[in-house]
Amino acid sequence: MSIVTGMAIFGVRAGRATVRLNNSARDFAQYAERARLDAIRRRTTTHLEVTGPNTFEVTMDFDGDGDSDTRTFQLEDGVIVTDANGNAVVSTATDLPWADFDWRGRTFECNAVFRMKNTRNEQISVQIAGSGDITVNSAITTLPNVNFANINANDEVNPSVTLAGSDVKTNLSPCGTVSATPTPTPTPEPTPTPEAPDEDPPCSLTPSPAQITGLKRNNGGTATLSVTVNQPGTIVKTVSANLTVTTASSENVTAAGGTTISYTVKSKNNSWGGPFPIKFEFADCDPKTVNVMVIK
Repeated sequence: MSIVTGMAIFGVRAGRATVRLNNSARDFAQYAERARLDAIRRRTTTHLEVTGPNTFEVTMDFDGDGDSDTRTFQLEDGVIVTDANGNAVVSTATDLPWADFDWRGRTFECNAVFRMKNTRNEQISVQIAGSGDITVNSAITTLPNVNFANINANDEVNPSVTLAGSDVKTNLSPCGTVSATPTPTPTPEPTPTPEAPDEDPPCSLTPSPAQITGLKRNNGGTATLSVTVNQPGTIVKTVSANLTVTTASSENVTAAGGTTISYTVKSKNNSWGGPFPIKFEFADCDPKTVNVMVIK
């Protein structure tokens, strides 16, 4: 009777450990499903995260007021969350498993696996696929490699075609340990520098020569003076009272590129010496002065 009683007690304890493990896994899966449905209902993001060896947090709208709350839950006695090697997770670790659900009820392109173990080393897992599907101990996390045998030419196959190769299934780790491959940032094309609009050349007013010497007094001779400008406009001259300055050309310049105007300079009286100035002004140019020296 003692032996039978001992075996019965042992069986009850083992059964309780198994029941606690199954209950913990199913409770966890139910909270994950609630968080997923809440994300869809409110078109927002909800969160599920392991925070220690036997605790986890859920962030969702628990009381129906439209705002997210974070609550902490505990697994049943003797049940812990483990890593892939069966070791209990540490609350301070940076790679604790977690999952976020978006407004479509999907996770962020990863496969979250939450592993649990009881005191009898029995294990069970809750898996959340990228599509949002939640399964308890029935999902396949590792698949064998798929090998393709060579297909050689025969009567029913194109003789020039041979298929060979292998494919390896990508096994995704829990969300907390997946390092997403960053999307390469395209190199921006250089923005062409806009060409500066053509600007008019700076105003130019050039008399030649810059000074006249040797002109005889009282109409005793003449001197030739040319003035070159580089754009349309009107040449305005101011002449000393002792001189006469004349030109056969119009001083109203209409040519786009300007022109050169010739002037004839004479002494109009008996005054001599000087200098006697001739001042030229044109458009926005700086005014220029030609000094004339008169001899007897």
